[in-house]
Amino acid sequence: MRIASSDSTYTLQAGRLMRIERAAGWLLVCEQGTLSVTQPGDARDIELGPGRVMRIAGNGRVLVGGDSASFRLTPPPTIGERLAALLQSTSMLLA
Repeated sequence: MRIASSDSTYTLQAGRLMRIERAAGWLLVCEQGTLSVTQPGDARDIELGPGRVMRIAGNGRVLVGGDSASFRLTPPPTIGERLAALLQSTSMLLA
């Protein structure tokens, strides 16, 4: 599955898998249910419950399974968004 450049929400039926590719840096946010996430180079499955978030590590094939779960994929912040967050945190330290 290729990912569009906007927020996307997906629902998985029990026993189904979704394949995600070329998504390095994207955030996977579990909205409902429990997700099991497998990434290349990581021997363990990552379990996510509602409200839990993980950043996809690389551009390889990520497999997401769940028990009637829904999740959201959010693109990584732009350079401008990261710079604004850095400036805001720096100004808070100086205040």
